[in-house]
Amino acid sequence: MSYHDVDEDKRSAMPGFLARQDCERLNRENEILWSPAQKAAAKQFKDLVDNAFFRRRTFLNYRANFIAIKVEAPKKIDMISPEYRAVLSYAAAKGITVKTGKASIIFECK
Repeated sequence: MSYHDVDEDKRSAMPGFLARQDCERLNRENEILWSPAQKAAAKQFKDLVDNAFFRRRTFLNYRANFIAIKVEAPKKIDMISPEYRAVLSYAAAKGITVKTGKASIIFECK
C-alpha cells in the first residue's frame, strides 16, 4: 500500500486523465527522436533517482530537446540522504540539468 500526498486532478487546469493522455502522447511522439543508448542511459539514471526518492513517484518523459526524469512532491527528508547526494554528483558529472521547484524536481538529460 502506498500513499501519495499529491492529488493529480488538482495540479493542472486540465482534468487529470486528459493531462496523462497528453503526456503519454508527447512521450510516444518524442521517444523515436532518441537513440537506444540515450534511452538506456536515461533509464539507468531514473533507477538511480528511484533509489534516492523511493517514497515519491518518478516519471521518465521524452521531450524534443531533452529526456526528463521528474520527481513528484519531494520532501526535505528525501533531500538529505546519501543517495540524493549521489544523484546530484552523477548529474553534475554527466551534465544533467537539475530544476527544483515547489512541487517537483526535474532532471533534464540532453
